Amino acid sequence: MPFCLWVVARHLRDYEEAVWEVTSEVGDSDTTGAIVGGIVACAVGIDGIPLLWRASTEPLPAPAVSVRR
Repeated sequence: MPFCLWVVARHLRDYEEAVWEVTSEVGDSDTTGAIVGGIVACAVGIDGIPLLWRASTEPLPAPAVSVRR
């Protein structure tokens, strides 16, 4: 966790650089990438995530149960 916070502090406004830096290190890169990516995404918003990365994601499934109000 300290390493994740260090990367966030260095790259709070650069989502791509933060994710590349944290996942290029040896260790549990999927977990550290998720932690750093989640924190930095909150700071930069959807437009701060590279368009090509957003276009490469899988769509979310439709809800299994509809909620009525």
